Parts: sequence; C-alpha cells; structure tokens
Amino acid sequence: MLLVTAPRVISPGEKVALPISLFIQKEGIKELSIKVEGNDLVSFGEKTKSVSVSGTGEKDTEFSFTVGEKTGVARISVTATGGGESATYNMEMKSEVLILRK
Repeated sequence: MLLVTAPRVISPGEKVALPISLFIQKEGIKELSIKVEGNDLVSFGEKTKSVSVSGTGEKDTEFSFTVGEKTGVARISVTATGGGESATYNMEMKSEVLILRK
C-alpha cells in the first residue's frame, strides 16, 4: 500500500518534495521498485528508486519534482512493485500563479 503526500496547489517553477510512505504487509519482500510519472506540468529528476525493506511495516522515501511554467492540473502516478505485489497511487494538484494581497 502507498500513501503519497503533496501540496494541493503548486506554482510554476516551484521545486516540491514528494514524500512516499510504503506499507509492507507481506513477509518475504526484500526490495521494492518505486516509479513516478507525471504529465507535462511536472518534471522529475529521478523517476525510479529501489528501496530495501526487511519484513512488514512502514518504509518512507521521497522524490522531488519541478513544476513547469504552464498552469493547469498536474497529474502524478506512483507505482511500487516487489515480491509479486504492486500498488499504484494517482493524484492531481492545481498549478496556478498565486498573488498575495495586503
């Protein structure tokens, strides 16, 4: 099982951390492969990671991405596979220019 955390609203040019919590519920899984994909509004420097695990429990990892210069709806998909199991988490964030007013 996966849980991905990100802000609801992002701004063009912003660099954003994407924390991922992995919940391992099956014994015998030694390594997980994590893959991130995004639409044209987000750019990942690193798109895949291997995470070593030992037994059941929770393991955290993180990716980071840069928001493109256009505004709209950014879509991200995170997939974890390992030990014959697979989990996917899809999310959307609104990319807009924020104007602060006094």
